[in-house]
Amino acid sequence: MPNKLSTVDYTMVKDNYLQRMLNRGTTLDAISDYIDVDYNLEEKQKAKLLKALDKEFTEMHQDNMDNIIFDVLQTLKDTPNKWAINQDGFISIVYPHPVVKGRQVVGIGYKHHKNYFFEDADLFDAYCRLQDEIEEANKPKKKRGRKPKKYSPEMLQEWIDMRQSGAKFAEIAKQYGVSVGVVNYQVNKLLKEVSRLANPLKNVKVTATENEQVAKSLRASNVQASTSRATAHKKLSNAFANLDKK
Repeated sequence: MPNKLSTVDYTMVKDNYLQRMLNRGTTLDAISDYIDVDYNLEEKQKAKLLKALDKEFTEMHQDNMDNIIFDVLQTLKDTPNKWAINQDGFISIVYPHPVVKGRQVVGIGYKHHKNYFFEDADLFDAYCRLQDEIEEANKPKKKRGRKPKKYSPEMLQEWIDMRQSGAKFAEIAKQYGVSVGVVNYQVNKLLKEVSRLANPLKNVKVTATENEQVAKSLRASNVQASTSRATAHKKLSNAFANLDKK
């Protein structure tokens, strides 16, 4: 019958296996086999344990690689070049090359070229990852402008109807999930437009193309100055989309 570890035992087992992965290089697949032999855990807890081991091992391995990279770079920076002479008596400059063994720099060798060769592929991958992270961190952050929200003509008409029925701006805003300022602005803007178009004799200076088209439409329909506000609402239903683009 599969076993289930207590919280304390689970933590202890996880730490022991993690140290085995870090110190001995034991793979996660091998750890999975060890778990079956050592504890015969139920599948759910075993999967949780393996996931936790994989995550913590990756993080600690990256930290170890980062520390080695910093030691290598610091050694290259702080160690001076040297003069060398070969068997033929020629003098040349030799350059420091940190010697990495295990998880640390254990010494310094000297070669005739400056370029440092990463003998460990993991170490080179860590260096590339660090360079990418540094480059990403140094990029200027772009400010993302907020795009204006679009409100459908039907929604705006509902706001106007509710307002004329006695509803408060706060009530409308709460019902539609918008701010009071948005409702106030949109309703008053459209009511002013309705009032203006319902009184063409007192029309203000028109500059927008869509407003000129609306005015022509009203004149062609012989709309008189006495047109009621309710009638104007109906005739403006097709113009709401354009009005909202202002």
